[in-house]
Amino acid sequence: MVSQLVYLLSPLCSNYNVLKEINNLLYNFLWNGKGDKIKRKVMINDFRDGNLKMIDLISFNKSLKATWIKKYLDNSKSRKWKIFFDMALKKFGCQNFFSCNLNVRDTLATITALDAFLKEILEIWAEVNFDSKITSKDQFLDQHLWHNSLIKIVNKPVFFKDWCTKGIIMVKHLLGPDNNTFLSLKDFRSKYDFDPPPLSLYGLISAVKSLRTKSNFQDVQNTNHEHELLSTKILQVQKATTLIYQKLINSKSLIPESSQKKWMENCCLPTNDNINWTAAYVLAKKYTKSTKLTSPRIQRHIRGFH
Repeated sequence: MVSQLVYLLSPLCSNYNVLKEINNLLYNFLWNGKGDKIKRKVMINDFRDGNLKMIDLISFNKSLKATWIKKYLDNSKSRKWKIFFDMALKKFGCQNFFSCNLNVRDTLATITALDAFLKEILEIWAEVNFDSKITSKDQFLDQHLWHNSLIKIVNKPVFFKDWCTKGIIMVKHLLGPDNNTFLSLKDFRSKYDFDPPPLSLYGLISAVKSLRTKSNFQDVQNTNHEHELLSTKILQVQKATTLIYQKLINSKSLIPESSQKKWMENCCLPTNDNINWTAAYVLAKKYTKSTKLTSPRIQRHIRGFH
């Protein structure tokens, strides 16, 4: 049923009331119209987390919309429709906009004049892309200065197009060779052959200093690309839909802790036992195709098991 919706969901603006209604129909079918026996935020978990990987239609719809961003950023394929995206995003930096770090609230405040479809796509992008925490010096140095909800002047994200043209894009571009000391106005002018308004430079440096103070990150280097930009990741994977969908699911799903506790009580196990629940859940999936036996939580609802 869901596969038949892909063609409709991908190119059209979303009606979330309808999506919720369809999602309810799926769960009514799953539980034979007798009401949910397991929380939906648990049901959408993967098999290894103790459930049936039930689809979350709203997240699925958002992941489909987000694939338009991959198509737009993929410069190996030329498409005429990209001209409309370029025109709409020209004053925001075009493709560079997707390397920024705006939250949903600031995105909606920034893109008020765009058409409804593109506005929805950018809102979805903000939901999956925004990172509110800085955990390392590398991540701090690579923070984008523009359209970043973590770097604000007068409580608003900023974008100086002429600075961006000069290649002044990240926090590290405001720092000297030691990556610790901010450039003076004189050194900044010399390095970039550019004469910025002093108040703009000092205001931006002040915002970055404030971010560094609040972040309290560890002065270590990243070696596992943990903080690689999402705009880079989606170009590297074959199915961007899967990547985006998993990020959305991870942000809302719940681990069945109450079920785990119940099983330990039924089996008379100490509550402090260190059980590898992932291995236990995978065993059920590996050795049976029965959905009733696959999920330990659903087993409790089989007739005669109480």
